[in-house]
Amino acid sequence: MRGQLEKTPLSIATGLGTVLALLSFVTVAAYFFEGTVHHNWWTPHYILSFAIPFTVVPVIQYVLFVPRRLAWDDDGLEVDTWLGGNFRCSWSQLRHWGSPGITFTLECGSLFGGGRSFQLALNYFTPESVKALRDLLNDNFPDRQATFWIGRHGVN
Repeated sequence: MRGQLEKTPLSIATGLGTVLALLSFVTVAAYFFEGTVHHNWWTPHYILSFAIPFTVVPVIQYVLFVPRRLAWDDDGLEVDTWLGGNFRCSWSQLRHWGSPGITFTLECGSLFGGGRSFQLALNYFTPESVKALRDLLNDNFPDRQATFWIGRHGVN
């Protein structure tokens, strides 16, 4: 049972496209809401200022929610993040896993103290590798799938 989440140029483009599409949808909805309800149509300079969040948000999401590497073997998970270093979690330390919202979360370690939670934007990885991770967790740890989340802590 060895594997890892794989990134390809296409999967990264898909992840970026998803984020940019969501930002675009919210921006266009806000534009029409402001214009039709408040009769305050945005100026071209104001619209141009949206280049900042459209540039910054994808970069922040990638750095915070797409680890350099997430791999697993018979002993556990290994997560190498961009900012937080390398973390190893044995399968016995895996407390909860699941999707509390738009991200996928893995909670490892103790509830208080040395535990860590990893939120992952799975849309940046290949569908096959995401399916392999989900299948592994479903097959081996169905009792640890969280039904809901309080902050970074899952609850069965």
